[in-house]
Amino acid sequence: MSFLRRVSCAVAVSMLLLAGPVHAVTFTFDEAIFSNFSALHINGVTFTASPAGVSDYGEQSLFGAEFVQGGALQIDPNASVTLDFSQPASFLMFGAAIGDTDGELATLASIQVFDADGHEVFPVLVLEPQFGGLGDAERKFSYLGTNLKRAIFGYDVFGQSVLAIDNLEITPVPVPEPAAWALMLIGCTLLLTRRARAMI
Repeated sequence: MSFLRRVSCAVAVSMLLLAGPVHAVTFTFDEAIFSNFSALHINGVTFTASPAGVSDYGEQSLFGAEFVQGGALQIDPNASVTLDFSQPASFLMFGAAIGDTDGELATLASIQVFDADGHEVFPVLVLEPQFGGLGDAERKFSYLGTNLKRAIFGYDVFGQSVLAIDNLEITPVPVPEPAAWALMLIGCTLLLTRRARAMI
């Protein structure tokens, strides 16, 4: 194995081993307080409503479905809620439901996820409804990317009920801690020093 390849491998292994621990953040909204979403920041996520005051944080709903139960993030007709992540995420998953038995999630809800460059990331998994009687009124979405930074949930003006988001799980991208960078730099310096001495 060449010297350059050994250095590259050492750097890659160091980044993986020394990165800070990754803990997924889950929002169930069951114990959340009411808020107008003017600028609500919880666990590294900023919730912003447009227009402000339309959506209620943690309002109880009676969906009783597979992916949305009890308290949920509710978006009223003609409103939207933007979620900005303070740390880039690698995975995003949530359940979405329409609280109207005649509603269709596919035509009423607007669900978009973007990376740090502003490019839209499309869901890698959309599960079919897990209960009968409501058409496609409930689904579970998951997004997989390397740099997820924003999600926007919106609801069509002609909707008769609310859009509910529940069991929101966000997995941040692992970020090396300052001590990790220092150790990696020391390791690379030692490798380079050893190589230089061998060439003398």
